[in-house]
Formats: sequence, structure tokens, C-alpha cells
Amino acid sequence: MKKIVLVSLAAVVCVFAQDYTKVGLGIAYMQQPYKETKSKVLAIPYLEVKYNGFYLRGIEAGYEQKIDDYFSVGAFTKGRLDGYKSSDSDYLNGMQERKYAVDVGAKVTFEKDKIGKISAFVLNDISGTYYGYELGIEYSRRYTYEKSILIPFISLKKESKKLTDYYYGIKKSEETLQRPEYSTNGAINTEIGIRHIYTISKDMELISVASYTKLDESIYNSPIVKDKEILKAFIACSYKF
Repeated sequence: MKKIVLVSLAAVVCVFAQDYTKVGLGIAYMQQPYKETKSKVLAIPYLEVKYNGFYLRGIEAGYEQKIDDYFSVGAFTKGRLDGYKSSDSDYLNGMQERKYAVDVGAKVTFEKDKIGKISAFVLNDISGTYYGYELGIEYSRRYTYEKSILIPFISLKKESKKLTDYYYGIKKSEETLQRPEYSTNGAINTEIGIRHIYTISKDMELISVASYTKLDESIYNSPIVKDKEILKAFIACSYKF
């Protein structure tokens, strides 16, 4: 349950010029990729803070610095909340627990009104959990309609073999007749989605995000994975200080 809460919080990424604090309450939905596991629907708290370039968004915290009118750079850390316990489903019985991780990374962003926003990042495990890395690039564009802000986005994320083996592989010691040993080849996952911010009043907003992730065949061919995609959705009402 805790994993779904924090993943959904992290999915909401909104950038404004001024410093702020937002608190609120939301509802999250996330599809689980592992066999015989169920999707989750949860009521969860919402928190987002920005101050002098420093920010906190769910499970991500970092610092961003503009270097000119269009480019900015940053450093950040975030939780990786993939994984499972063997008790999560009968099919996973006998598998060792795949734990959460803590990543640290850097990013560079280009943003121009008539073009949109392009962000590239690199993350590396610093918790000694999976010993791998992730590279990613995202394109988004912001559209304003009266009280609404719409931000469609698309991203590509390359996950290293060590990362995907840890979360989706099957060790020799874990194999059964129905669950043979399996090793991945790393992965490139594609995500598309949309973020929406609706202004209710000067200090209140309705924030939502929905996304669809297409998993690489190296992941969905794993005997413990049931789906080729992951659906996520989140909606919250927040108050800004």
C-alpha cells in the first residue's frame, strides 16, 4: 500500500515560478504488473513544496538552477518503489523480496513556450539494492485554457540489466516447474500521459494525472509478469500557501 501511495504522489510534477507549499488529499489508482496481484485504489495525502530552487514532490527532492532563459540543470534524489513480497500473490510464493531503492541523479532541461519542455536525466542506485542505473528523456508541452492547464507528455526510460534483473528476473534458487529461471536484457519503456491543473480559487487547485506505460518485451516476457502495460491515475484537491 505504501508503495502505491508514494508512486502516485511522485507522478505529479508541476513547475511554477514562485515558491509555494501545497497540501491536500487525493485518490490514486495503479495497475500492478506481477502475476496474480491486484490493482490498488487508495485515498492518500498530497504534499508539494518549492523554495529558492529546492523542491519536494512526493518521493523526489532536489535542486534546480536556471543557467539562461531556456536551460536549467539540477540534482535530485528519489525513491524507487518497484518490487514485491512473496506474500503478494500465490504465484510469487518462494521468491525473495524485491525491495525499494534510493536513487540519486542529475538532469538538464530545455523549455521554450513555442516548443515545449525537454528534460533528460540519469539516475543511479545508491542504496545497494539493485546496483544499476536508469536513463530517461521526456517531452511535454503546456496549454492554458481559462482555469485549466493541460500538460501532455511522452517519455522514454532505459533501465539497466541489473535493474530489470532485480525486479523482474528469476534466480535459479527461485525457479519452479511453473516459474523457470529468467534473465532480462535491460529495458526501454515508453510512457504517455497528461497532467491537468484546474484552478478552483486563488488558493485551491484540482490536480490530476493519468499515464500509460508500455513495458519492454524483456520485462513482459518474464514468467512473473502478467501485463505488457501499466496504467496509473491520480487526482487530488490541494490548498496552496
